[in-house]
Order: sequence, then structure tokens, then C-alpha cells
Amino acid sequence: MIGRLLAVALLLPALAAADVSVRATLDPPQVRVGEASDLSVEVDGAQNAPVPQIANVGGVSVRYLGPSTQVSIVNGQVSASITHRYSVLATQPGRFTIGPITVEYGGKTYAAGTVTLEVVPGGAAPGRGQGAAPAGDQLRLILSAARAEAYVGERVPITLRLAIGQVRVADLQYPAIPGDGFALDKLPEPEQRREGATQVVEFHTTLVPLRSGALTIGPATMALNLVVRGR
Repeated sequence: MIGRLLAVALLLPALAAADVSVRATLDPPQVRVGEASDLSVEVDGAQNAPVPQIANVGGVSVRYLGPSTQVSIVNGQVSASITHRYSVLATQPGRFTIGPITVEYGGKTYAAGTVTLEVVPGGAAPGRGQGAAPAGDQLRLILSAARAEAYVGERVPITLRLAIGQVRVADLQYPAIPGDGFALDKLPEPEQRREGATQVVEFHTTLVPLRSGALTIGPATMALNLVVRGR
């Protein structure tokens, strides 16, 4: 076994106005029948953009997973984004165009265009071009907050999501989410489910800011063992 530690950070400072742009990505762009791909619609310049509208989803099953927010500070400028995440389950072989994808925000409509998913039969290997993805690319740890601004003493739901792809893991430990200026409720038992070929482990808890100002949450870490088959 090889030990592995995942880490991710989340910032929650006050926000400033910014230009809004929208883009959609699909990862991976090619899967087998019965596998799922992750569709992300990222809205830059807004922290509370609503769920996007997605047209033309024939041939695949699209399920909304929820939003995650991110705030960054560069040279004193504060910017925010929200990413709406979906699981796209391939139900039949073929080439499927998903979209157009649009977001309504501030009285305007922003277009993210379309994404294309290639689905091969269940017994075929997806053509990734570079061979199998490295084991590290099969693990994703995402820390998200329900909103990026809160009052002192207000309870803010926090989600930590671990997505496990085509690898085996063992001995998952409870995550650690360090930081100053806030209190964090004890982590309960995680929720576990499968989304196509991906195993998902989610922790849900609540954060309470104890002071005003910009608070840095994390980086969150989660220890686990990556099981490597001997040759």
C-alpha cells in the first residue's frame, strides 16, 4: 500500500464586484457505457449564480450534485466564483452533445456553450490518448461552503467531498479542516454512494464564524492508503 494525503483550501473573505464569465468542462470527455463523467459549470465573478439551464441531454442521464464556491485575493483584489457540478451517466454508446448551457444572473443570460461526451461500448477501453490516468488523477477532494459571506455567529453548511475513480483505497481517515476565527461542528459519519464508476464519500458539517474579516478555512487534509496491485 502507498499512503496518500489529499489537501484542499477554501477562502471566505468579503467580496467585490467583478465581471461575470461562464464556462463548462467535462472530465473525462470519453467513458464506457455505465460510467459517469463530471460536468462542471463555473461562473466567475459571482458567488450566488443559480443552477444553470442545460438543454439537449438525450442519450445520457444528467444529475445535479450541487455547488461549490471559491474566493481568491490577488494583489488586494477579491474575486469569487461558483461551480455547479453534475454527474453525467452514459446509458448508450455514441457521441452526445450536451447543451447549450446557460446561466441567468443579474438580469442577464450568460452562455457556456456545449460539451461533447464520447461513449464507447462497455467492453471497450476509452481512448485517452496517453494511456491510463495516473492514480493521483483518480482522487479528488473538494471543500465547499454553501455561501462565501456570513455574519459572525451565523451557521454555514460545509461539505467535503472525496471522489474515487478507477483505483482502490483503504483505511480512510476523518478529514482535518484547520483554521482560525471559526468553530467547526464535529464531523458525523460520512455519506457514501456510487455515481456510475465513481465512488463518492461526503462529509457534511457546519462552520460558525467567530470574528469579522477574511477567514481562511483549511487546507483540509484527508489521509488514506492507495492500494497498488503488485506486478
